[in-house]
Amino acid sequence: PVEIQAKPVSEKAIAVTVVNPLSRSVSGTVRFGTGETPFALAPVESTVLEMPMPQALEPGCVTAVDLPVVVRIGGRDFSVPCAFRALPVRRVRPGFDWKDVPVTQLPNDVTPCANPRRMRAPQPWGGPDDLSAACQLAWNEDALYYRLTVRDDAFALCLNEKWGHYAWYANDSVQLFFDTFGDGPAKRLSGLEGPDENDMSYELLPTNETSAIVFRRRAPDFQLTGGVGWGLRPDTIETNVVCRFAWDPETRTRTYETAFPRFYIQPMTLAKGSTPGFATMVFDRDVPTEPSKQYLTDVDKSKGGSVGILVCPSVYLPVHILA
Repeated sequence: PVEIQAKPVSEKAIAVTVVNPLSRSVSGTVRFGTGETPFALAPVESTVLEMPMPQALEPGCVTAVDLPVVVRIGGRDFSVPCAFRALPVRRVRPGFDWKDVPVTQLPNDVTPCANPRRMRAPQPWGGPDDLSAACQLAWNEDALYYRLTVRDDAFALCLNEKWGHYAWYANDSVQLFFDTFGDGPAKRLSGLEGPDENDMSYELLPTNETSAIVFRRRAPDFQLTGGVGWGLRPDTIETNVVCRFAWDPETRTRTYETAFPRFYIQPMTLAKGSTPGFATMVFDRDVPTEPSKQYLTDVDKSKGGSVGILVCPSVYLPVHILA
């Protein structure tokens, strides 16, 4: 009879929202762990209850949090599945050093790329030296900072002139997905899956061994980013977001560093306690004349999430706490 939504508000607390969608009043209790909190809601009313985080969140580690929430109404207990993944992201001062920012290893969940144009089956993943990645995230009131280091056995580009940058994601590129409101997990509990009006995506697209462009494939609804004439547009090369890229043939490492000024990730809030969703997808192309070999991602595909340029970024993302 009620809807339950849970999201972290700090490294030590979770906000559990109880929503009454009915046209009559509802009262009961919410039990989490050993604590039990009463609630009484008028028709179409909601309330927010703050509860302790059941486990510690470590910098640089994505932690899966499973919440055993039980709602009691009219003497009956209803178990509600509430779960999310969380990663604390630290605030930094201008001129910070990446050496001081925790490193998060992306899971080695490597998947071959399916492509009908492929002439032969792709070789299997050859281990971390074939494709693996680690990222660093930081923020302040001016920007969200992102650095990705990728181990790769070969660097390959096919700058397709027919399709242009729309197809360059299939090179040794990176796709970044933003759930700016961090509302994907809650919407999924209500049966709503897929991108919504506040989701966006960027792609870091190398053009040679020492440079890359930033391409915004998806943008939020323009009413959320400045309105008509001012809002962020999709399918746009964003020259105001700069990516420093380098391929090192000796260490076989590609490195991407970029800062997203707050204007270009709106309506995301860069403030302590904000919990936007974020996901990374790393492509691997070994031969310029052949399609991409494989990709890895931190999107949880085990729960049915799609990946690729049609990824549902608001469904299975880590929630990043700006601490």
